[in-house]
Amino acid sequence: MEEKQREFIKGIFFIALFVCFVWKYEVVFELLGTVYQMIQPLIYGGAIAFVLNLIVRKLEKHMTRGIWKHQALKRGISIFLSVVIAIGVISAILVGLIPELINSVKVLEEKLPAVIQDIIFWIEENVPLSDNIMTQLENFSLDLSTVDTILKSDAMISVLKTGGNVIGGIIGFFTKFFMGVFFAFYILAQKEDLGRKVDRFLHAYMKEEKADNVVSFFRRVNEVYSGFISGQCLDACLLGLMMTIAMFIFQMPFPVLIGVIIALTALVPVVGAFVGGGIGMFLIAIESPFQAILFLILFLVLQQLDNQVIYPHVVGNAVGLPSIWIFVAIVIGGKISGVLGMFLGIPVAALIYAFLGENLREREREKVKIMQEQEEEQKEEKKEI
Repeated sequence: MEEKQREFIKGIFFIALFVCFVWKYEVVFELLGTVYQMIQPLIYGGAIAFVLNLIVRKLEKHMTRGIWKHQALKRGISIFLSVVIAIGVISAILVGLIPELINSVKVLEEKLPAVIQDIIFWIEENVPLSDNIMTQLENFSLDLSTVDTILKSDAMISVLKTGGNVIGGIIGFFTKFFMGVFFAFYILAQKEDLGRKVDRFLHAYMKEEKADNVVSFFRRVNEVYSGFISGQCLDACLLGLMMTIAMFIFQMPFPVLIGVIIALTALVPVVGAFVGGGIGMFLIAIESPFQAILFLILFLVLQQLDNQVIYPHVVGNAVGLPSIWIFVAIVIGGKISGVLGMFLGIPVAALIYAFLGENLREREREKVKIMQEQEEEQKEEKKEI
């Protein structure tokens, strides 16, 4: 009776909670937004710790002898080395990217006026615009009075206010980010202890079976997301490297810059690389339209190779998801939540696929067990007859 009463009270509580949510949904969303702002540093810290932990685990696997038997020393050095590796990778990207970026800006500065002039000539020949508009386009210039008028306009004041808000938002982001970094170090240093405390909490307030299921679920989530991030980064690096090498072979401009851009945008599954490819094509088109067409052909060939062969093998094996379901997850995730949905769609689909597979195998085992029991009963009945 007591069990039924508890279940009844739980049902009433959740119904009341749902009614309050529907009735005062604006207040609920405002409250959730406030809570999110408060815990943002913790979210950043958790994300940073999750990524760095991929490196920490790899390092600790090779720290097995001698002084590495001391766990605190091993953990401290592995965290330090993971940060050094992460900073080193970012620095290497910037060292390769910044000189190429400066060079591309110089090329744009030299060739963009001629390109704009060509565009104006093309508009004159193909688009029916009045002579007055064309004269204004050709003779457009900024003098001090025009600049003063623009600066004093309401639109410019609004732009400056928006700019101030953006700068404030950027400062706030970096403040929360660095708070998250310190929180990430704490998580990495104490991750086993934190795991034991969470396990104790779950088993103290939940039934044994439910607590075990929750722990098993989050372990599976950790495995899938770890494999996905590792596989996605590896695939993006491979695609960027292939593009850089191919561009060097065909002597195209900005090979390192465009290779890095494609690698960074390729972190968004499948479609992200096309954004990088579009940027690369634009940069090359300013230098040479013919090479831009050659780049497009080269990019499409390598992208198809990556999509059909490398990506399903690298990412699919990492998350345990067949190739066809990877593309289904990207399409559905993109429809639901844009770029973020594309990025998270694959691991979510992998989790659903894994749990459905486990449930299916469990049901099949139960059916086999029932059939065996029925066969045993039939044999016993025959013996009795």
